[in-house]
Formats: sequence, structure tokens, C-alpha cells
Amino acid sequence: RALPAAPKAANVNQVQATAPGLPTTMSRGGYQMLPTYSKNELMPEPSGMGYYDGPGCGPTCGPSCGPECGPNCGPLSYEPRMPGRGHFIGEVAATFLTPVFSNRTAFNTTAADGTTTSTDFNRQLDVGPRASLGYIFHTGWGVRVDYWHLNGVITTTTANADPAVTIATPTAPLGITSPSPASTTLAQGIGVDQFRFSQRLELNVADAEIIKECSFLDTTYLFGVGARYARVNQSYLATRTNPGGTNNGNTVGFDREDLNVSNRFEGWGPTVSLDIVHPLTCWGLSAYANARGSFMWGIDRFSQNYRNQNNSVIAGVPNFTDTSAAADSFDNRFVSVAEVEAGLQYGCRIGGCYFFARTGAAFQRWWDVGNPSSSRGNVNFFGGTARVGVTY
Repeated sequence: RALPAAPKAANVNQVQATAPGLPTTMSRGGYQMLPTYSKNELMPEPSGMGYYDGPGCGPTCGPSCGPECGPNCGPLSYEPRMPGRGHFIGEVAATFLTPVFSNRTAFNTTAADGTTTSTDFNRQLDVGPRASLGYIFHTGWGVRVDYWHLNGVITTTTANADPAVTIATPTAPLGITSPSPASTTLAQGIGVDQFRFSQRLELNVADAEIIKECSFLDTTYLFGVGARYARVNQSYLATRTNPGGTNNGNTVGFDREDLNVSNRFEGWGPTVSLDIVHPLTCWGLSAYANARGSFMWGIDRFSQNYRNQNNSVIAGVPNFTDTSAAADSFDNRFVSVAEVEAGLQYGCRIGGCYFFARTGAAFQRWWDVGNPSSSRGNVNFFGGTARVGVTY
């Protein structure tokens, strides 16, 4: 039931203050009622994409939206941060990179006139997987881990049938030379020295970071700082074989030399990264770019293993040889890495997930990580990447 009106104090008049455009209806007891508004007078509801739709835009912006939808009304790179809610970020990728070593010589050839020329390994496109997983809290801070693997082998061959021509590996202190000082097969005019050279590169890289996501002028930024572990294996292998034969009473049944050169770096250090994505159209197309710098301290081990096998009968004297030699060195090493990538992204929302796909060009430079045939040198990578990811 209604409460009785409060008694009025003597000599006091009750005055209702009114403002233009506000209702003046009074409740019993002299209290002012709150003003009422229609739904059309309220601010529009968020679209779920991090911006407000204008009149007639519907739940999401489309090609028919007007300028009231904002300068870029497509979805942002990652799921925009929502108060009180975090989200996962997952991504898998394939990298297509061509390593360019500071020294990629397969062998050196010295002609009879003393002229020396170098023959390089051909450039090869190596393919490797990459994956990352992270979680961003409602504050915009989060964590992310990333793993990358790359592996490639390239091979070339040659032959030497002329004792006056010298073919040698570009390695020191151990190496293979034709005609071989350890074997007189080719020098005796027997057989042909056949060479096989191969070069191998394998990378295993892992990153763990603390990340921060933020947006400015329709652009999403993802900053990261953390630690990196890297193991880089590079190797150079050379084999010389001669099928042997008989000439002037000299017989060779088996003649072979093998050289295995290995250069391995393993280290830890800090890493920093930045991802940027800016929407280009209203239907999910964006431009993206990322950069990373890493600095690692570790140990570089450079080793060489040589083996010579020869079974022959020279001037009636049997010769059965099986010798080997090795050389190893260790070095504390500081390796720095710079990585950049840029391209296009397309994204769309399906239910509570935001899916995106990226493709772009990539470049990396690894300083002082050595090369397959030497403990010193730099390695560059040129190529591209294809990525697919989801935020939830």
C-alpha cells in the first residue's frame, strides 16, 4: 500500500527542479522519477569485433556499410580483447627458405696451367614446420611458446680422370685431394676418381615469451619478450672412390677416401618480437608484419673426421691401407639473429572462433654461426611462409 506523505516543515516550500527535456512526473512523497528513454536513443551495441556499428549495419559490418562503421570495419588480426575474458592463440606454419652461406664451395679445381676455380653448391629451397601456442588474459598480457624446425640436404658430384688436374675439398686442416697423396691409383693411370659432395643444414629453435596485446588506430600490436634456445647443425661430406684396375703390372682393387666435417652451435639467450596487423577491407583482408631479434651465448663445436682405405699391389708389393684422422675444436660463441616477415592475412569468425590465414615473404640473418665447411661465417635465409591460425 502507499506510504503516507511526509509532513511538511513549517515555512518550507517543496520545489521540484526540472531540466529541459526531462519528464516532471512526481511520485507520491515528492520524489522525482528517473527519466525514460527508448531503445533508439541508446548507444548502439558492440558488434563483437571491437567497434560499434552504425545505423543499419547489423551485427557485423559489410560492404554496404557507410562511414559510420569506422575507417576499417573488418575484423582485427587476433580476437580483440574483451573485458573479463581471455583467449587462446594457436598457429601452425610451413616455412620455405633458401640458406645462403658465406662459403658454399663444394670443391676447388686446379688445371694443369695452375688456374684454380671454385664450384659452389646450388641453392636449394628447404621446407620446415613451425608452430606456436599462446594465451592472452583479459588484461592484454599473456604467454606464448614457439617452435621452428628446418632441415635440408644438397648434393653434387664430379670426376677426375686427368692426373695433371687437381680436385680438392675447401677444408682445413683435413681434406681430400685428387690425385691423392695417400694413393697412387690415378697417378698410375688406373681408373677415374669419382667425387660426391653433400651439404646439410638442420635448425631447431624454441622461444618462450611474455606477450602484450594492444590496439591503436585500428592496428593490433603484439609485443613479446622472452628467451630463445637454438641448436644449429651444419655438415659437409666428401667421398672419393676409384674402382681400380690394372696398368703396367700395378693392380688396385679398392681405393676410397671419406671426409666428414661437422659444425654445431647450441646456445641460449634473450629474444624480443613485434607483430603488427592492420585491416585493409571490410571483408577480412589485412596486412601484417613481424620482426624478431635474438642474442644467444653458447658453444660452437667444429670437428673433422678423415678415413683412407686402399687395397693395391704396386710393383709386386701388396699395400693394404686403412687409416683415419680427426680434428676437433670448441669455441664460446655469441650469435645474434634478425628476422623480418611481411605479407597479407585473411580472417573470419565462425561461432566463438576467429580463423586466419597468412602468406608472406621472410628474411633471416644469423651472424657468426659458421657454415658447413668452416667454424666461422654468417648464414642468410630468403623465402616465404604460409600460416593458419585460430583464436578462441
